[in-house]
Amino acid sequence: MIAEAGTWRQQRRLQERRRSAARRKGHETLRGELAPRGSLPAALAPPPVAQDRASHEQPQEPPREQASPARPRVLVVPNAIAGQAPVVRKPGPTFADVLRTFDAPYRRRYADELTEQQDKVLREMLACYTPLLGTHRWTCGDCGTVVELPNGCNNRHCCTCGQAKRRRWAEDTCAQILPVEYCHIILTVPREITQLAMTSQHVLYSMMLREGAYAVLDGGRKLFRVELALLSLLHTWGQLLNAHLHSHSLLPLGGLRVGALEWMDLSREQLDQLLEYVRGAFARRFCKALRKAYRQGELQLSGAPQLEHLQSPDAFERWIAPLENRSWIVRCGESWDRTKMDQAPEATEKIAQYLANYVGRVALSDSRILDIAGDRVLFKYKDYRDGNQQKAQWIEGVELIHRFLQHLLPRGLRHIRYYGWMGPRAEQEKRDYVRQVHGVTDAQGQEAPVPEGPPEAAPLEQEVRTRTCRFCDGSIRLTGRTDRPRVYELMEMPLASLRDAQAGLRVTLGDKLPPLEAERSGDPSAPGMSQRAQEIRRQLAALTTSSYL
Repeated sequence: MIAEAGTWRQQRRLQERRRSAARRKGHETLRGELAPRGSLPAALAPPPVAQDRASHEQPQEPPREQASPARPRVLVVPNAIAGQAPVVRKPGPTFADVLRTFDAPYRRRYADELTEQQDKVLREMLACYTPLLGTHRWTCGDCGTVVELPNGCNNRHCCTCGQAKRRRWAEDTCAQILPVEYCHIILTVPREITQLAMTSQHVLYSMMLREGAYAVLDGGRKLFRVELALLSLLHTWGQLLNAHLHSHSLLPLGGLRVGALEWMDLSREQLDQLLEYVRGAFARRFCKALRKAYRQGELQLSGAPQLEHLQSPDAFERWIAPLENRSWIVRCGESWDRTKMDQAPEATEKIAQYLANYVGRVALSDSRILDIAGDRVLFKYKDYRDGNQQKAQWIEGVELIHRFLQHLLPRGLRHIRYYGWMGPRAEQEKRDYVRQVHGVTDAQGQEAPVPEGPPEAAPLEQEVRTRTCRFCDGSIRLTGRTDRPRVYELMEMPLASLRDAQAGLRVTLGDKLPPLEAERSGDPSAPGMSQRAQEIRRQLAALTTSSYL
């Protein structure tokens, strides 16, 4: 058994190397085709709309006359001189641009299906980082530069804002990571249950996280007499924004001995046994909970043609019996060994940054939107069936919005949960013991460590928090703000004003910047503001990658 497990691990390592090579090749291909040319290659011209929404096949190449017009992929800020206030925004199209372009046709096509929550999310994302949500003004006392920053929508589904939230969550999670080996577990339900989850989201989503975590915890107790703990995150979409219900869990390979305060480590052979147990236990627990929800009338079966035949108890039992006897997909992804800090000092950051991608954002990010042409949108995705290669596909803009809105989380649903001795109901004594054994202190209530090195070596996000002017390194302070509208006021705004709102921040460069630059260099004949415009453009471009946007 150990020999078989070792062979399986060797095959998995070989597959990971091949996927990494294919992934790097895909990145280089997209970067070589899109970035240097400033326009899209002819092979990516907008095709006819695919009939199958969940298809992974590339559509046929259209005639060459339908090719997309050239669109620069770099930011150019014209007339960046003193006294003018250019509007700075991220380079390239964003999902908010998709909404401004196709919001009206989407509402005409899906007027009968649009819910109140979907309408609210669309309005907030249209107004995100525009003056409609209010602004706050920062003024530098040394050079006179004024930066007017619009407010973000702070919606947990937004594709644009939430960077600061993800960074803080990663830092908090990083502080709680133990110096032990961790593994990434993915649990997936059959496609039939995914279809049911689209109509009963709140019940099935909670069931997915709860039963998957309890299957892992039960396996630790029954097989090894160990109380495990894990962090689980819900995922409802695939790379093409199709319905794909699964969960990602971070599991430390170790736990507390049942009935005693004693730490026990798990080996990789024990992890293989645990995964084999979870494959059957997860299916049994989930189907048992699904039957209970059906008897209590919590499932929504009306309104979906593919589910109407399940309203009869006998039909529901015939439908769920084969699913219970099937071995569900439970696999182990990447692993991180925190015990070898001298060999992998970035293991903690790697775990936290990976998990942070699922926090404060749903289904799509602005970096995946490549171009908008006509009634089509070009977005990139990772093809897991072809060696994790990066590919691009054209899709109808209205269809892209429709797929995105299908993955909105129900109100009040917590899609990030802790279980075991990490959970909120666990005894504080257990958590304190685990931290004490591994030498990890409780980060709550502690001051953040001061970064070493000179101030100019601080990252761009640190400069924002310390209120430092990006142009003269002087002190910048808050000088004014406008109030954020209430939710009912936003819902009453005309849709035309939301679609026409200009997103981005306004920068007015101070008149004292050229003398300060000449004084800093010690040369009275230092370049004036007109010659310094290129440097100002580069600094404005750096703003777009910071926590400002």
